[in-house]
Amino acid sequence: MKQKLSRSNIFNNIGLKLLAVLIAIITWLVVMNISDYTVTKTITGITVVTENGDAIENLGKVYDVSNGKTVDIVVKGPRSVVDSLTKEDFVASADLSKLSITNTVTVTVEAKNESIGSRVDISIVDDILKLTIEDKKSQQFPIKVVYTGDVAEGYYLGKPTTTPNLITIEGPESVLESINEVRAVVKVDGKTGSFDELAEIKCFDAYGTDLSDKSITFDTKTVTVKTKIYATKEVPVKITTVGDPAEGYVSTGINYNPTSILIAGEAEDLKKTAAIYISDINLSDLNSDKEVNIDITNYLPEGIYVADDNNQIAVNLSIEKVADKKLSVSADAIKINDKDESKYEYSLKLPQNYSVTLSGLNKDVKDVAVSMLAPELSVKDLGEGEYQLSVTYKTSDNYTIKNDTKVTVTIKEKNTEESTTEGSTEE
Repeated sequence: MKQKLSRSNIFNNIGLKLLAVLIAIITWLVVMNISDYTVTKTITGITVVTENGDAIENLGKVYDVSNGKTVDIVVKGPRSVVDSLTKEDFVASADLSKLSITNTVTVTVEAKNESIGSRVDISIVDDILKLTIEDKKSQQFPIKVVYTGDVAEGYYLGKPTTTPNLITIEGPESVLESINEVRAVVKVDGKTGSFDELAEIKCFDAYGTDLSDKSITFDTKTVTVKTKIYATKEVPVKITTVGDPAEGYVSTGINYNPTSILIAGEAEDLKKTAAIYISDINLSDLNSDKEVNIDITNYLPEGIYVADDNNQIAVNLSIEKVADKKLSVSADAIKINDKDESKYEYSLKLPQNYSVTLSGLNKDVKDVAVSMLAPELSVKDLGEGEYQLSVTYKTSDNYTIKNDTKVTVTIKEKNTEESTTEGSTEE
């Protein structure tokens, strides 16, 4: 009886009950529609992936994306789905095998997750990717090593070598033409010894812009850089001259700067180098001062390098004209040495206008007097007679004396009888 009652209760007012369920479902749908309404969202900066690029490369061409490397999209769908979407949820692609005659390709965008793709609509703001297409070229470039930092104090950074020393770059002709320098960068902070390092290759234009990602390829991405670091030592510079100035001129000095330089090299080579010698400064036929700049590197021993920033020696050669000074010499000024006055009388006769000429710098000869020259001659072992004798003068390093004219010396025996008579008369 109870079982029959329960079944009758279930189906009692069945129409009202179904209506209630229907109203509940409609109410739920209305609520859900209100809380999860349709929204739109703009997502920017999705990177476009190019596909089938070999369709261009197989023609001996290279390409670069000139416009459309990224795309923006507008996504429309339920708020619960759209609100959390980012550019990472989408993939943009361009099939380069479908390139148009204007070098453009249509970009497509899809959701990475199919469940998302089925619930949203995607609109691309600008779906055109444009290419620049050029002939593919190949060119070799030398590698320049660029050092950053400073070696330890007292050490010198030598000239590097690279293996290989040339690199082959392939890419668009316009990019290769704009390459100004290919660099390998090496750090040397605080280094005190030579070392080898594997360095990455990069290329730059004349403005220092890195071109390494401009659709170019290297035959090797790295090179071995051998770096030499040497000890240093300061040594004097010693300069000597060759040749003589023009006739009538003399060298009055040589000045140069710097007088010492900082050199670098292996310890054993430095030990053997006491100075840097320059011995070929030519004075030949000079009649005026002259300034010359000498490249000191031309005079370095093997294995020695200039560690100073400046490798030039400024040399000043001083040349002056020789001055002549003529001095008249009298007989009284000439001293006769080695006389035997007990037996002989001596008389001196000079040629007319007898003189001596001094040749030297004006400052050295202008104040010289005859007495300073101490003119003299010797009559040692000479008996009675007339002699042509040369006068000697006191020499000097500052001037030369020109006088080849001889003087006449007459020697006579004294009159012994006259001397005796005079003596008797006096008695």
